[in-house]
Amino acid sequence: MIRVLHFADLINRDDFIHNVISHLDAREFEPSAATLHDRGTLNANPSPLAAVHNLDCAPRRKYGTAAWRLRGLLGRESVDLLHTHHYEPALLGVLATAGTRVPLIIGRHYSDAIYQLSRGARRRAYLGIESLCNRRAAAIVAPSKAVARVLRDQGVDPGKVEVIPYGFDFQHFGARDAAAVARAREAWPPGPGLRLVTVARLHAEKGHRYLLQALESLGREGWTATWLIVGDGPERETLEGDVRDRGMSASVRFAGWRTDVFDLIAAADAVVQPTLHEAFSQAMIEAMALGRPLIISDVSGVEDVVEGGRSGLVVPPRDPGALAEALRRLSEAEVARAMGQAAAARVRSLLDIREVVRKLEELYRRIARR
Repeated sequence: MIRVLHFADLINRDDFIHNVISHLDAREFEPSAATLHDRGTLNANPSPLAAVHNLDCAPRRKYGTAAWRLRGLLGRESVDLLHTHHYEPALLGVLATAGTRVPLIIGRHYSDAIYQLSRGARRRAYLGIESLCNRRAAAIVAPSKAVARVLRDQGVDPGKVEVIPYGFDFQHFGARDAAAVARAREAWPPGPGLRLVTVARLHAEKGHRYLLQALESLGREGWTATWLIVGDGPERETLEGDVRDRGMSASVRFAGWRTDVFDLIAAADAVVQPTLHEAFSQAMIEAMALGRPLIISDVSGVEDVVEGGRSGLVVPPRDPGALAEALRRLSEAEVARAMGQAAAARVRSLLDIREVVRKLEELYRRIARR
């Protein structure tokens, strides 16, 4: 048996990490999981795992303790491979495996965020830490071609980089309960036109302000829609102020975090993700899998999945005019219907977890033998 420990700040049920854990071949692999804190939903209900190890070290000041506890866990559980996810868990994985025989695999779940969200000495520090992690890793899993290009441009050994997309269990994306979808429609503000939804953290990098500008412009032309914003975060107060200042409070509603996201997506006429950067957008896949027309910025992962104009509409980031034009196209009911159908078929052909996990299993075998 190859014992693989997945380590992240948190793990939620049915996210990309849990999907891998659930579908690894149990005849050959023995997966386990560890998290920095217990805020993920997998901690509360860890099936099919016996438990999720909570290191209880959420604050950065406790990261030294986290690395020590992770190192101890590797020994107690006789772990053969450590697979970390995200930036800070990768660094803790480097510290925990130093001087051990446990190979480190890093899941790279961001694209060029360091370049967009930092500058000067801060950027150099982030890139220095990232370079250390990349050198120490036995392999780096990139979820998209764009992330692989970023790694290449940073000088990472191409032999270390494996492009393996997120896998999804499409049994979760079957027909929705009609009553639940009807209830979900009540989340939108009343009004004519398309029901739009955006599912993302309320953070500047998610680009909400560009869609707001597009809708304001369309409104001056007499084009109408209602927009439901699902998610929360540090930009909420600013965005709410922008909506009020533009006189759009009657057509835009902030829903906060919701547990019925799939029903909300199914109830929408279109999903719009004006994001500025991603590694591999989960909201993109959820929209396509549920057969909804999608408008999304041309960020990492989109070129791998969306056939522009057929299974979705791809627009440049930070471009309210392009967003407005895409929304006009989706006003044509037949265009929207055909696009949703093509999207559902496309993601099922590319991203079934049962196929994706085979690629990870082969990587695990290769690293374990080495």
